[in-house]
Amino acid sequence: MEAKSTGLTFVCCYCRNELNESQIFEFRFALGCEDCVRAYYRDRSAQELEAQLRTRKRNALVWLARNHKSLEKHAAKRVAS
Repeated sequence: MEAKSTGLTFVCCYCRNELNESQIFEFRFALGCEDCVRAYYRDRSAQELEAQLRTRKRNALVWLARNHKSLEKHAAKRVAS
């Protein structure tokens, strides 16, 4: 599921790095970056790590698609003020 790209930016909930829409993963009930997800699952097998990355990417894209319109509206309000 791909969300249309409009330049929204997000912040990783753990390392605070800025992320664009293509870099987000579901992580700790929020959004995170791939590096933080990989670090969290570093003790797991490569197969389990890849499964976690796929699942967390898919969940983030579903969330983004569901909330894209609302996020754009809030971003426009922040820019205007």
